[in-house]
Amino acid sequence: MSVNGVGIAVDELVAAARELANAGRSERALALLDAAVADRVGRAALDLAAAEVALAGVWFSDSGQAGKRLEVCGSEPGWQLDFLRLQYDYSQLLHTGDELRLGPWGKAPAAITGDEAGARALAIEVARWAAAIGATRLHARVAAFLAGADPLAEPEHD
Repeated sequence: MSVNGVGIAVDELVAAARELANAGRSERALALLDAAVADRVGRAALDLAAAEVALAGVWFSDSGQAGKRLEVCGSEPGWQLDFLRLQYDYSQLLHTGDELRLGPWGKAPAAITGDEAGARALAIEVARWAAAIGATRLHARVAAFLAGADPLAEPEHD
């Protein structure tokens, strides 16, 4: 791949964009990814990284780009893209207007009693994804929920 005639590895460019996004410079990271010229395979990797960067920004200041960036990635199946789509759908459930509303007090206040079967099905899927990507802390928290821990309880401190 080249940027203005200078050869840069796609993985290096993606890593730089992620670092920019982590530093709160999502717009700059997206501009960097958009400016890169790449072949079809490289472009797909850059588009996936752009969707990831845009999605990370949803939690802090939704620019409305995450959904559009995910659409650009197309419909090719793959765990990374599928996981980004799952995260995006989840983030949409947690935002009410301009406000992030966590827990059952968000979209459905009556859900405090909840849909236990639905919650368990979702937890099983999250546990499967967490195990697949090596997210051991998330897997442990989900496993605790499935074992009966109260997800709304305050965490215990030693």
